[in-house]
Amino acid sequence: MSDSLQHRPMRAERLRSLYIKANHDDEGSLDKWNWEAEKTGRGLLELSSPSELTEDEMKFAINISKTFVGKFTGVQYSSFQSHVEARCLLEEDRVLGLLLLWEKYQEPLQDLIQLRWRGPDFARSLTLGNPGLLRKLQERWAQPVAGKTAEAVTALFLEHIDDIDTITDERDGYRNFAINVCHLLDIHCCQNCTKNNAPKFGAVEFRMFNTELGPSMRLAIMLFQRMVQQTCTAPLEQLRSMTLNLNEEPAKDVVPLLEFLNMDVSLFRDTFEQSGPERWMSFCQ
Repeated sequence: MSDSLQHRPMRAERLRSLYIKANHDDEGSLDKWNWEAEKTGRGLLELSSPSELTEDEMKFAINISKTFVGKFTGVQYSSFQSHVEARCLLEEDRVLGLLLLWEKYQEPLQDLIQLRWRGPDFARSLTLGNPGLLRKLQERWAQPVAGKTAEAVTALFLEHIDDIDTITDERDGYRNFAINVCHLLDIHCCQNCTKNNAPKFGAVEFRMFNTELGPSMRLAIMLFQRMVQQTCTAPLEQLRSMTLNLNEEPAKDVVPLLEFLNMDVSLFRDTFEQSGPERWMSFCQ
């Protein structure tokens, strides 16, 4: 725990507290860790961090995750998911930039982290999950910037909500894409679930990565944060050169993305090449 956090004992105490939810869809405690049984896999447990963590608090959460090594594992049903504040994406259609940047590099990222076979169920690409929407987003992204509004982007998602491929149940929908924008845009997260009633809090959710702990969790969070930061601040033409534009093919390698984000390519590769959905099982007694 950092010195600054130690000087805030009430906040530190909440960050050490665990709220156990009786049922998965019950209201939780936003300033504590939440522990609950998952619905997607038998015996699967979900741990959610407190919301709106500062950088020091996020580092504390990452350090806590190191203590799980050897006690808990990831499997084919489990994942690491992270929200990033993203209201800056509502300007100049930059939310399209983020979606199309991710779309260009999703396949090589999947290969590098050895994506679990259940991954596509909970982290669809637009290419496979809603190709009609993808094309409309690409067409809009290719237009001049003047007059663009978040409401117009939202309208495209609403127009193509029935085109999501292979809906499995009432909890399925836009929330089950690799980048979930249902907390940023005024769209439903699912066909019919309590998440549709949650206030829009201005974040995007990254859902693709397998269960990560310690250093790999840190690098995953860094990737997500820098993708939002760069998408919000890069000159539009530079950003457009990095995205999956009309009639272009997805990238084959993650190196251009990591260089665009000023991340250490060797460190990222070394950390995730030994990845996979069950990487932590070998640490268990």
